[in-house]
Amino acid sequence: MPLMWVPFVSAVFFITGILVASLLWRRELSSLGISRTPAKRDPNQKYPFVKAENLLNELEATVYDILQHEAGSKRMVFCKMQLTSVATIPPRTEREEFLKKLAGSRRLDFVIVNADTYAPILAIQMPCKGEDREIISDAMEAIKMPLVVLPNKKTYDVVELHDLIMQATGKGKD
Repeated sequence: MPLMWVPFVSAVFFITGILVASLLWRRELSSLGISRTPAKRDPNQKYPFVKAENLLNELEATVYDILQHEAGSKRMVFCKMQLTSVATIPPRTEREEFLKKLAGSRRLDFVIVNADTYAPILAIQMPCKGEDREIISDAMEAIKMPLVVLPNKKTYDVVELHDLIMQATGKGKD
């Protein structure tokens, strides 16, 4: 056999080996009860969901009530919004899918929007983990939208939240 056939034959054996190994691996997974393709759900089987008692916990409800009062009639307060609803990632962005997954799993606790256009004006974040806060802060900075990160407390009052909102929007400056 001429030497020029050696790379071709080697490639064929290599690919055949990979195919055989993957078939054996799939058979091994199947014998263990693990399958790549999930079994179809029985139409009579119900998902184990139960309705949450409340959308907001006691502290979140208190903050929501204060924000609703602060917002007035020209603004609305939305709660528990996905970060990507406020800060979108343009198509064909470098690492687009990674960024969508990263931001898509984060939420903003409250967003104040214009009541006529629903345009986001300000985000309010309850105390959260470091990575979440960093991603949310970076996103808000990128879209130039004020973000109020509430201090870690057990209760908030109207004056305190008002002052934080005014500082964030630049209206509290002397």
